[in-house]
Amino acid sequence: MDQHPQGDLFQLGYVDVAASDVEAPGVPLPELARELGFEVDAESSPGRTRSGLPVEDPPAEGWRVLHVRDRSTVLGAPVDDDRRVWRVAHLEKEPANAAEGSAGARPRFSIHPDPLPLRPGRQERRRGLELRWPAVMTEPGAASAAGGEFAVDIVNTGDTRWRPDGDGFLVVGTFTAPGVADAAFGWAALGQGRAVPLDPGEYARVPVSIDGAAWKQLEPGPYDLRALLVDLGLTSVTPLRVDLDAETIARRRTPPRRR
Repeated sequence: MDQHPQGDLFQLGYVDVAASDVEAPGVPLPELARELGFEVDAESSPGRTRSGLPVEDPPAEGWRVLHVRDRSTVLGAPVDDDRRVWRVAHLEKEPANAAEGSAGARPRFSIHPDPLPLRPGRQERRRGLELRWPAVMTEPGAASAAGGEFAVDIVNTGDTRWRPDGDGFLVVGTFTAPGVADAAFGWAALGQGRAVPLDPGEYARVPVSIDGAAWKQLEPGPYDLRALLVDLGLTSVTPLRVDLDAETIARRRTPPRRR
């Protein structure tokens, strides 16, 4: 891993991991458990992986804290000498305002059943890619005539072939007032949309998924549409200016009928 600068981030699953934590020596799991105030028991690791294969025993050494957010802590230990595959565990602490009956409850600890590959960070994996609005969206009146259906191109602007590394091509969009730079993106579990390799100059045109709840808050008028390639954290360079009419908003607010 020494080919990466220490300031780089890696990823395990969807968690960002600092290079310094990857290179740290780690400690035995019981030692880390005592330090963090939890116990490891036989039920910490499920009996089978998602593929149905038996779970291998977690590594005895090399455990360290990889990520902390609110009451959730992610721990990990490499399972190979090259530190390319890891076992990951999650520690969930009780909220401060937990119910009276759960006061003093122990933190919940579980080991992920499947080993996870250590991937380069999003910045490295998205190198050379750019989100561009196609002409079919930018021509006068084109976006407004789309009826609430939008698409964007994922373009390889680099000089080498881009290959996905466990990434999908799910792109989500959000509306902001014209000229407002800050945008908050939201999405549900919509599936990733399979990513494909792209040679220099090639592109993949993908739909832009917009959270259904967003349409309920819109009124007719002009908006800027911004796009985000979820897995890579890549946003569109420029927004797409659209004029949304009442008919389009009403149609998108009404969920499609199920057969």
